[in-house]
Amino acid sequence: MREPVIQLPSTSRLRRRVLGDCRWKIKTFVERDAYVDYDFGGGYANPPSDVITRDHVRAMHCAMRGRSSNASWSRFTGRILPELLEIPYELDLADGLEAEVHNGWDAVARLAHRPLSLSRLTDVSVSMVLHLLRPKFVAISNSYVRRCLGVQDPATSSTSDLSNTLMAVQRGIGGLAKSNKGALDELFAFANALSPFRPEKGQFSGMLIPVKLSKIRILDIILWTDVATHDEYHVDWSRWYANEIASVAGDESA
Repeated sequence: MREPVIQLPSTSRLRRRVLGDCRWKIKTFVERDAYVDYDFGGGYANPPSDVITRDHVRAMHCAMRGRSSNASWSRFTGRILPELLEIPYELDLADGLEAEVHNGWDAVARLAHRPLSLSRLTDVSVSMVLHLLRPKFVAISNSYVRRCLGVQDPATSSTSDLSNTLMAVQRGIGGLAKSNKGALDELFAFANALSPFRPEKGQFSGMLIPVKLSKIRILDIILWTDVATHDEYHVDWSRWYANEIASVAGDESA
């Protein structure tokens, strides 16, 4: 079966422009990394919401190892966010109409500006929490994804620099989704056809967990895991990848 690949933009700071092993990355992330506690536990296990809860913040901190201030987040938890009401839950950054996407970006920029103005809240933590509320629309900003897209890291911790970086990632992921539409459609179908599984540990141990991923989350997973494996030599991802290569080589020689 032909393996779909993701083509990075010319602005990317990676030496390679083509990211492969996408199906393996998605399946491995779902079964072994943060999907259960973050995407499912912090998001899809709950009904759609227009309110940031402590569960959203906890999922960001624990599952994704985000660093931020609980005291700062307490100013937003449990309250209706007017800007979020302007972003329909089903609005899709990858497939939405251009006018609707731009309206959504305007709302995200205004919404993100408020938490980003507080101490110890960054584009990373804010985008992780907002992604749980709008998983089809708000892309996660982190250093690995920025490296893939060619988005510069924030120059300072000022509100304007953090906001500009967060929004540059939104535009970058939106463009990446459109330029890889065929491959992303295939990977979306693959990811959402994965069988439910039972994690062996954690708060959802023994539960049957369904797999549900948006297109922008699929891109985030592929970009992050590729850098983690091939550039940062992440202890788990490097080992999992080496085991996969050895397994494939063994199958081919059998």
